[in-house]
Formats: sequence, C-alpha cells, structure tokens
Amino acid sequence: CDDSEQTNTTLLIHFFGKNGRDTLNYTEFKRFMENLQTEVLEIEFNEFSHGFKTMSDLNFAEMLLRYTDFDHDTIRSILKKVKKHGDQQNAVTFEQFKHFSAFLNNLEDFGIAMRFHQLSNKPISQAEFQRAVKISMGFELEPHIIALIFRIFDADDDQHLSYDEFMTVMKDRLSRNFHTYDDSETSNSKFDQFKRCVRQRAKYNSIIALN
Repeated sequence: CDDSEQTNTTLLIHFFGKNGRDTLNYTEFKRFMENLQTEVLEIEFNEFSHGFKTMSDLNFAEMLLRYTDFDHDTIRSILKKVKKHGDQQNAVTFEQFKHFSAFLNNLEDFGIAMRFHQLSNKPISQAEFQRAVKISMGFELEPHIIALIFRIFDADDDQHLSYDEFMTVMKDRLSRNFHTYDDSETSNSKFDQFKRCVRQRAKYNSIIALN
C-alpha cells in the first residue's frame, strides 16, 4: 500500500495506543475487519442505489456487469430484459446485497458444490442453484436475488443458468473491482489511509481465495 510508513504508524497507534502498550484481542480485531468490510459494501451499494435504502433490479444488474468484457450490445440487451421484467415491489436491500457479496467471496466453495452439474453438463435451475448456495455457504440467498441472477445470465430464456458464463463474470468482477477501486474521495487522514490499505487487502484476499 502507499504511504507504508504512515500506515504502519497508524496501525500501531489505533490498535496499541500512542505508547504501544495497549493490547488487541481477536474479538476486537475481527469486529474491526467486519465493520470495515461493511463500510466498503455500503460505498458500492450507495453508489448504485443513488443514496436510497434499496437498489432497483436494473441498478443491481448494472453493478454486476460493470467490469465485464461483454460488448455494448450484449450489455444493453441484458439491461433491457432486466428492465422489462423488473420487480418494482422487491427491490434489493443492503442486507440482501451483503449476503450476495458474501456468496461472491466464496465462489470456489459454490463451484465445488456445483461440480456434479459441471461434469454432467446439465442445465441449472433456480432450486439447484439455491441448494448449492445453502451447501457451500450455510445460508440461502433471497429468492428475488436468485431470480435476478437468472434473468441476467439466462442467455436462452429457458429458465436455466449459463453457469460457466456466470462464474467467469463474477470472478472477473471481483478481480477488476479490486484493481480499479477509486479512493479519490476518501479522506487523506492517516487513519483513513490505513483503512484504504485494509480495504484493498480484504478485497485482495477474496480474489486469492478464488485461485
């Protein structure tokens, strides 16, 4: 990270006090990391929800497709389909977005759970997708989120997921989102410099887990 000397100083002061004699336990550090990761998600959520408490289906699709290699016509076609069949009564909440982000950070486990379908080359239904999420994550995604994922990645409109394309896009999204993270509007205080460093490291660790 940039300003490593300042960042290290900030790290020591924040966790161990100015005299370096305070102690840091695992629970405190875990809480700090969880709060920091939540802050990162809030920044992205607010960007696409435009400050509202919920995100529309169209905004969610735009977020997923933000760093893909799809050509302009493909993206426009997908967004047109999402807009046409959007569910105005079931907008995406921040908690649902957090669950989806946790799912993305564990794509490798999800891929293992879906290996049978990969080997058999069988189409994936929403129920099978949800079952794999439950097995790999220990929780279920909101049915509305899964329906939206299928709306975006169901290339043939046959109610089944284009699995390989979905996995490729999601891994690519995580990788590019890390490399293009824009902190130009973030405060330049020493503590904020440290937080930026940890944000980047947290995203980097998520990417490494996929390799």
